[in-house]
Amino acid sequence: MVETTKSTWARLTGCRGNLFERCEVVFPVRDPAALARIHDEILPAYLADTFKARLQQPDGSYIRASKVLKDQKPFAAQDFLMQLAEGKVDLDAIP
Repeated sequence: MVETTKSTWARLTGCRGNLFERCEVVFPVRDPAALARIHDEILPAYLADTFKARLQQPDGSYIRASKVLKDQKPFAAQDFLMQLAEGKVDLDAIP
């Protein structure tokens, strides 16, 4: 469970074509239940994602996480979160 009851989150796009027509949004998360879900469900799932994730290399380039983590079973955060919402999996399924 999250100990703090206040947090601020941001959403921005980092696409190359979006440098001039870019929209960034920063918003507070005041609802303790929403903050707990972000902390306990959403962030761990995306940090464990190996399906579409990319890892930055020392030279600044990116490679797919699945190429580096070949021995790990692929984990898709978006698929997991949809299945979690449908009650088909639980949080123990996050690697």
